[in-house]
Amino acid sequence: MNVAMETLRHTAVILRCGKLDLDGVISSPVELGRSSPGVVVCHPHPLLGGDMHHPVVTSITRALGEEGFFTLRFNFRGVGESQGSHDNGVAEINDLEAAVDFLAHWPGVDKKRIGVAGYSFGAMVALSGLQLCKKSKAFALVSPPGKALDPPLKLRGNIPLLFVVGTEDATARAQIIEERIKDLNAGVRSHLVPGANHFWRGREVEVARIVSQFFEEALA
Repeated sequence: MNVAMETLRHTAVILRCGKLDLDGVISSPVELGRSSPGVVVCHPHPLLGGDMHHPVVTSITRALGEEGFFTLRFNFRGVGESQGSHDNGVAEINDLEAAVDFLAHWPGVDKKRIGVAGYSFGAMVALSGLQLCKKSKAFALVSPPGKALDPPLKLRGNIPLLFVVGTEDATARAQIIEERIKDLNAGVRSHLVPGANHFWRGREVEVARIVSQFFEEALA
């Protein structure tokens, strides 16, 4: 179900996480006759310039929106207009939980079909939130840092989980990720992209399509 970009509505939102206000943007289909799935998209490391406007994040948002998904991209605490301060991925798990809950209650979103996508630091936070974000039914992790898989993952049942990694990524090494996930359930898989590195410059559309196709299947 392809939805042209001009038929998407972008709404600036403020979501509450404890005592903090976090800023975000919900992109939604303007005309859709039924409830639709939604995906929260998490940005890369804020201390390295990452925020919800990063090209990988916006490309994933666009690809999902064109297929009729609602998306919520937001700034973690201490980033952009979001209150609070950076917490090295610890308290950011609470930010993600708040974002998932916010999207699940947005008009038109099917709360039974919510997913989470994260890139780099955002993928690490998403992995850490696997147990906490129980409303999330599928996760797509783009270039998660190697330390994100230490200690070993604890999954909820057969939840669909996709790792997207470039073969030239020196931060998220494909070989290490493949080794760590080989004994997990059948819902966990990887997609290796030949020649891509950690930054995906010039290949944002490509990785976004991979993520979008995953959620089209996982949240059908």
